[in-house]
Amino acid sequence: MIPSFNTGCTACLFTFPFPDQLHRAYTRDPLEFRDTSQNTAENSRLFCEKFGITFPIAIDADSYHASKSYVFDSVPTILLVDREGIIRFRLTGFSKAGLIRLSEEIARMANRPPAPVFLPSERVPETKPG
Repeated sequence: MIPSFNTGCTACLFTFPFPDQLHRAYTRDPLEFRDTSQNTAENSRLFCEKFGITFPIAIDADSYHASKSYVFDSVPTILLVDREGIIRFRLTGFSKAGLIRLSEEIARMANRPPAPVFLPSERVPETKPG
């Protein structure tokens, strides 16, 4: 899974705790999580600390090489890429249904039941504009 964010993006601020919950839920599975930040290393570190992001971050601030390679037209964008580098799922912006589908796709690739994305106590809107 490759999420991409920018610390100035309000939809990113809302979205990024949820991919991290998936990262924790699928930790025992043979999947890799690599985040891509369009900010400096320091801003990215502060963002991750503030929101408790635990997966590795690649800094894409200067050339946007990763963003261009995977065609991140906007942020947040979350890609699910298989071992051959084929994008199997893409979610742009915040969508509750999209994050649930992402978990289902990860589970399918890991050959296991899907992990919940949201805690039962969380009040999560269907969408969140950027």
